Amino acid sequence: MTTRLAIVGCSQSKHDPDEWGKAHPDHEEGDDVDVLPLRHLYKRSYWVVKLRYARLVADDWRILSAGLGLANPDRPMEDSYDRTITEMTDEEIEAWVEDVGPDIRSFVERHWDENVVIDVLLGQRYLEPIQHILEDLPAEVVYPFEGTAGNGEQMSRLKELVEQYRDEGSIDLERAKAAES
Repeated sequence: MTTRLAIVGCSQSKHDPDEWGKAHPDHEEGDDVDVLPLRHLYKRSYWVVKLRYARLVADDWRILSAGLGLANPDRPMEDSYDRTITEMTDEEIEAWVEDVGPDIRSFVERHWDENVVIDVLLGQRYLEPIQHILEDLPAEVVYPFEGTAGNGEQMSRLKELVEQYRDEGSIDLERAKAAES
């Protein structure tokens, strides 16, 4: 049996705490919400497509964030945060990699069996510093964004893969790439 994991990049666009009623699935706009699961903190359609892919295709998944490291999507948030890798110095990125590297390994090892596939849904700025860690993992690492140029193409690719999964129960990245040509 194959275990499919996903590492999903966070989003710079976040709901302000006064909007959390609108963002929380159990509340309505205008409700006072003190705690919001991390997966609902982010907004914009790009995040929604990545979230849909991870929830549908992966057996387990995590969010990779400059501010939070490798985080469980159900992590309770009591406040927003504002940190991106583009604002970090080289030294800060090195320290961040030292922090998230063991977390990534631990996440994969918790699910280890003979067939682990990791879908990496990260932009280049987040991928580059940790790519050596991913390549050393005892798993097949898949980059659904490979060969895309920007969020629009990435969203189209993920939508195609989600449809494949809904129709067939599996994904074929090469077929999705061919459909774009």
